Amino acid sequence: MVKQNQRGLRKAQKAIIDAFINLIRKKGFLKVTVQEIIDTAQVNKSTFYMYYLDKYDLLDKVEDQLFAGLREIEDDVPFDLVIRSGISEEHLTNTERFLRYMYDNGELFALFTNDEYCGATFINKNKEAIMKLWKDKNVYNKFAVPQVYAVAALIGMTNSLIFEWVKNGFRETPEDFLVIYRKMVGTVLQNVFI
Repeated sequence: MVKQNQRGLRKAQKAIIDAFINLIRKKGFLKVTVQEIIDTAQVNKSTFYMYYLDKYDLLDKVEDQLFAGLREIEDDVPFDLVIRSGISEEHLTNTERFLRYMYDNGELFALFTNDEYCGATFINKNKEAIMKLWKDKNVYNKFAVPQVYAVAALIGMTNSLIFEWVKNGFRETPEDFLVIYRKMVGTVLQNVFI
């Protein structure tokens, strides 16, 4: 009975998320209401509010799920090796995993980066996640230029390249985009660290 109830709750939560994503796709985030999400998901209000405070909380939790997958990959990046030698084969392997994850979840990344409201919050959340990772990995004291400029260059360039790839519908495969990434970011990496 408990397992069946948990399964029903997971099914309801999935229905809410699916309805939310479909409504953003059709109308844009700002025009979506909680009532529309509830009606589309065919759940009652109490079920929605059991999981989410409002549509902003729902957006935050869906984005957090996406970022959890990225963080798992980023945690494997050999920053000490990147700092010593720029882009290594191990770094490229992890970057390819990162790009593959984005490619495999492309519809959500495209939706969240192209929607006017979601795009701004998503890109800021990505920047904050990278900055926290760098702090945790003690990268900041290894810059050869002032931190503010190193962060602006690395995060700005990486985000711009990747989100342009997303915006253009993943025209290149992750492997082909990795070649572009290596040519563009590799030069900066070689010069930004001590």
